[in-house]
Amino acid sequence: MKKSLILLSALCLFGCSDRESDDVAKQVNYHFSAEPKACAYVFYEVEGAPALELEDRNLNFRFDDQNIITTSSPLDFGWESKESAGIKTYNYYNSEGTKIAEEEIPTSVTGAVTVDDVEHDFTEIHFNDKEECFSDDSAENNKIFSELIEKIYKKINK
Repeated sequence: MKKSLILLSALCLFGCSDRESDDVAKQVNYHFSAEPKACAYVFYEVEGAPALELEDRNLNFRFDDQNIITTSSPLDFGWESKESAGIKTYNYYNSEGTKIAEEEIPTSVTGAVTVDDVEHDFTEIHFNDKEECFSDDSAENNKIFSELIEKIYKKINK
């Protein structure tokens, strides 16, 4: 009997607890304002930018007319833990609010850039197979991206 109570207590402790929290997103929605041509960006921890918000455990990314979002929230906002985003449903919507077809879902990569010795996270979302987002010329593409980063983050370090 004693073993049964211990087993039941252990099961309740680990299995009966609600591991889902209101601050963990279950669904992530990307709403693009302009028809995506090549890439879209999310820049995290931008001083003075609005914070991301969870609405009924939905995390909505609403892009500006250049398909860029700046937010004061960290990259791991809405994640289960620092190490894991957790299991989520991801949805992508075009500028008309129509869900993007499965075969057209973009790929994304998360990276970091350093500005004035401070590291900043970003997510780059690709809508085509090209590596470059702004220009077919890699050097020009890198220059445009660097200028964008400086414009977004330079006020933080002043």
